[in-house]
Amino acid sequence: MLVVGAALAGFLLFLRSQSLDHAASWAIVVGFFVSASLGLAGVVLAWLTWRSSTGLVPDRTGRIRQRNSGGANVANSGVLEGDDVPLDQPRPRLSRDDE
Repeated sequence: MLVVGAALAGFLLFLRSQSLDHAASWAIVVGFFVSASLGLAGVVLAWLTWRSSTGLVPDRTGRIRQRNSGGANVANSGVLEGDDVPLDQPRPRLSRDDE
């Protein structure tokens, strides 16, 4: 960080010694190269991240066992299976205000 700050201060002193037209031209040229470098670094970083992350997600491991004592449980699979859903029992009341 110190080196970047010193380089920026040196560049600002250099621009101050130039005329306004020359300083604007220098700022445009340096800004283009800084922007292009950071953009290329971002693309390379995104590509490396994408490349290293493929294959890390495991395949489906089978039936997900979740227990729910209050209603239908279709999370993760979208399928109602087994004893998770007691269809023959009435829905439990939460309070007396439901009447």
